Amino acid sequence: MTNFLRHEARILAPQPVEHVARLWPALGLAAAFIVLGAVFIGLPDLGAAVFGLAAPAGEARGFLSAIGIRDLALGVYIASLAIFAGRRAVAVLLTATLMIPAGDVILLSLVSGSASAWHFALHGLSAAVIGLVALSLLRRGAA
Repeated sequence: MTNFLRHEARILAPQPVEHVARLWPALGLAAAFIVLGAVFIGLPDLGAAVFGLAAPAGEARGFLSAIGIRDLALGVYIASLAIFAGRRAVAVLLTATLMIPAGDVILLSLVSGSASAWHFALHGLSAAVIGLVALSLLRRGAA
C-alpha cells in the first residue's frame, strides 16, 4: 500500500471509543443541530417560531426546509469530525460555526427589530455554547 493510501486509511478509521467519549460536548451539539434540523423540516411553523420570525407562506416556506437541511448537515459534520478526526478539527469547525448564530442575530435585527429579547437571547446562548465547546476542545489539546 502506498504511503498516501495508508495515510487516508488512518484518517478514515474511527477513533478509539475513549477518544469519542471525550468529545461528548461536541456530539451533544451535533445531536442538537440534527434535532433542530428535523424540527424545521417536519414542523416548519415551530421552527420559524423558535428562530424568531413568522413562518412564510407559499413557496417561501421552502426556505424553512433549507434551514433544516443546513442544520442537519452541520450536525452530521460535527459528529463525523468527532468520530473520524479529532478535537482540533471539531474546534475549528465550531469556531467557523459561530457565524451562524451571529448571522441569525443580524437577520433578526434587520427583518424584525421587534423580535423578543428571548429570541435574541436564544441565538446568543447558541453562540456562547458553541464557542465554549470549541474553546474547551482547544484547551484539552489536539488529538
